[in-house]
Amino acid sequence: MAHTNLVSALEHLYSCGVDIHILSCVVHEQAAYDKLRYIKAYCPFIDVENCHFIPYGKKAKKDYIADSSGFLLDDYTKNLKEWHKGRAIKFYNGINGTNGTWKGYSVKYDMSPNVMAKQLLAIMAIESDTSDLVKKSLYSN
Repeated sequence: MAHTNLVSALEHLYSCGVDIHILSCVVHEQAAYDKLRYIKAYCPFIDVENCHFIPYGKKAKKDYIADSSGFLLDDYTKNLKEWHKGRAIKFYNGINGTNGTWKGYSVKYDMSPNVMAKQLLAIMAIESDTSDLVKKSLYSN
């Protein structure tokens, strides 16, 4: 099932010029195929070339990206705590977050797409040099 609010928020970010990549761990080739099919169905605005699938247990997300300017939006706190390549943002999906171990930036699955997108853009503005893009995006709606 798609997190429709998140998908709509990502589409808004994309329309504002944010370069969106998918970085996901997979346990086998079929899982990568299923995730790619999901992305094509629900997020057609994300280029297939921007979808990166890492074999589970082979490499951590933090080790996969060389660029230090990215933002990781993830629902798994371990990935977020290991992410030192940019800024980490927790996605609370309605199931996770019961232990209260994440103390950083976050968005929740039940936020409206507009509020979620604006919050993500605001976090990006606080933590990077994208403030002109973000200001334009925040105030254009």
